[in-house]
Amino acid sequence: MKRIFKTGLLLLMLLFSLTGCAVLDALRGDREMIPYNNGVPDATGTIRYN
Repeated sequence: MKRIFKTGLLLLMLLFSLTGCAVLDALRGDREMIPYNNGVPDATGTIRYN
């Protein structure tokens, strides 16, 4: 029973770290990119895809 709990906790932590890294990478990538919306700079500074 304890072993199942341990593995579950480990998987949960792994999932959290993966999603956290993905979110951070996305935010950092958006900041580094030039905020263009179809060649026109966006007022909000966010990149929009069609």
